[in-house]
Amino acid sequence: MIFYASQNLEYVFGDRLGYTEKTVLRELLKSIKDIPGKKISVLVKVHPREDKKDIENLERIVKEEEFNDLSVIIIDKDYNTRTAIMASDVAVAASSTTLIESTYLGLPSISLQPGLKAEDYLEATNKSGITIPIYKEGEIREVLRKLIFDERYKLKLATKRKEFQIDGKATERVTNLVHKILDKSN
Repeated sequence: MIFYASQNLEYVFGDRLGYTEKTVLRELLKSIKDIPGKKISVLVKVHPREDKKDIENLERIVKEEEFNDLSVIIIDKDYNTRTAIMASDVAVAASSTTLIESTYLGLPSISLQPGLKAEDYLEATNKSGITIPIYKEGEIREVLRKLIFDERYKLKLATKRKEFQIDGKATERVTNLVHKILDKSN
């Protein structure tokens, strides 16, 4: 099962990114359709800022004739994201922080941004290989194929994800920084 975290990108960015939540979903579904030998389901998690019209647009895409043989489930925006991630094998989004959460939870996480023509908001995790960046149409198919069939590739990604650890001291560091700033201003 693939978890797709939708975002209302078109509303926020228009066409400045080079893709929208709809083109990302369509690209994901096209790639799954072309992977032989496995029945793959997609769980679509609607972003809290997406409204009824946005949900209807996503539903129209998954009901397109070319995707009739796929198992796609649209869920509402109130469903628990962590539960949806834990029920999945792979997480896909454009630049959602959900990809960082899914990485912490041990899932391969794909940043699908086909046609990107702006800033990559997940550049840090994409460049380090912690999340898997895909910027061109058609490239996700091979990544998904390797995630399904190539054990060495999955092990390599799992090892990379283990490098992405938190020490639990973020609040302490922010507090210390605030104290430093306040001390300098006095």
